[in-house]
Amino acid sequence: MHSGAKIGVIVSYKDGGAEGADQFFRSVAMHIAAMSPSVLTTDELDAEFVAKETEALRGQIKVENEDRARLGKPLKTIPEFGGRCQLTADVMAKVEDTIKEELKAEGKPEKIWDKIIPGKIERFIADNTQVDQEHCLLSQFFALDDSKTVEAAVKDFCDAAEILAFKRVATG
Repeated sequence: MHSGAKIGVIVSYKDGGAEGADQFFRSVAMHIAAMSPSVLTTDELDAEFVAKETEALRGQIKVENEDRARLGKPLKTIPEFGGRCQLTADVMAKVEDTIKEELKAEGKPEKIWDKIIPGKIERFIADNTQVDQEHCLLSQFFALDDSKTVEAAVKDFCDAAEILAFKRVATG
């Protein structure tokens, strides 16, 4: 129970035999209480839901950008996609081609592209999976270390550990 006994979270997990699992997964439960994910993985999100949420997100960012422009602040990038279900192999191939064209235009030597491209692709995915990040536990940036997702934090804790399911309940 959390927040004055108004939020309860249960996490089912495999600890992979790692020491400190109770404490680590307690922190995952606290993350769930704070961030309110609705599903565990992106596979659980309906494509139509992702499309609707993506449109709503774009509209929200457009409104925010109007305010930012008025205040002279840098504008946020409006994502083309909202979830991994929209990032098909064709989409990702086009993204990689675009990145290569940009690197060529910038005059970057081809021998270092292998070091640059993965980071740019990772950034593209992060920018274009915001619906997943809002709704899917494993896609959310971990509250205790926002440099990695919950999925990456679990793997860093113990490669054999895994979140099987969770339930978040709020009262009042």
